[in-house]
Amino acid sequence: MTYLERYQLGEYETVWAELNALGEDVLARKIRDDARAVAMETMRRARCNIQTLGGPFRPPPKRMADTLKALEKQLRGKLPYSLHAWWLHVGEVALPGLVVFAFDPASLFKPQPPFYPPRRAWETSIEAWRRSLLAEGNSGEETEAKLAASIAEFEAQDEEYDVLADIPFDPRHRHPLMPDDLAIAGIKGGTYDVLLPQPAADFPLENAEGPTLFVPWLRQFFRSTDNDGLLPL
Repeated sequence: MTYLERYQLGEYETVWAELNALGEDVLARKIRDDARAVAMETMRRARCNIQTLGGPFRPPPKRMADTLKALEKQLRGKLPYSLHAWWLHVGEVALPGLVVFAFDPASLFKPQPPFYPPRRAWETSIEAWRRSLLAEGNSGEETEAKLAASIAEFEAQDEEYDVLADIPFDPRHRHPLMPDDLAIAGIKGGTYDVLLPQPAADFPLENAEGPTLFVPWLRQFFRSTDNDGLLPL
């Protein structure tokens, strides 16, 4: 029995879990067409659910398949099957709790590696301040007391930079996919992104808290609507 047949029989979560467990092997010749079919069926259901909820959405343009093919060529790698199917079947959505941006080539960007100053790069400034305080007539004890809070702050910043510098930098392109929780609340303009290329069945929402995959995220949203007329994903 194929993955698609099992999915259509109701093994929604099991099938997606198995496809995700394959990693890049999901692109293997003997699996890829079946896996793509599962993604297409999932997003066909998602689109039906959005229409059932009466949510405004803008379907993708007619030549979207060609656009995505060109994108993969530009990236020199594959899109996740779930994202490829979403951009082909659904496009842009603006429902309460479900806002997904349309694919926009202009939004694709490649971040620069972060820069962290070397440890104790601040010592020169502190020493200049120390000399200035002493020149003003402060005793050595008074001077060190005045410097103590700033030194502690700089040392704490060094520790923070050490932690951040140990986080591996991912040089892949990013595409903003949806506003994050703070942006939705009107507090700060942030996004959940997708890293591209990403040869996989599904993908995590970058910047989201926890390992949030896109299909389970959609599944949870539709379940939260308490609408019995929605198709399961």
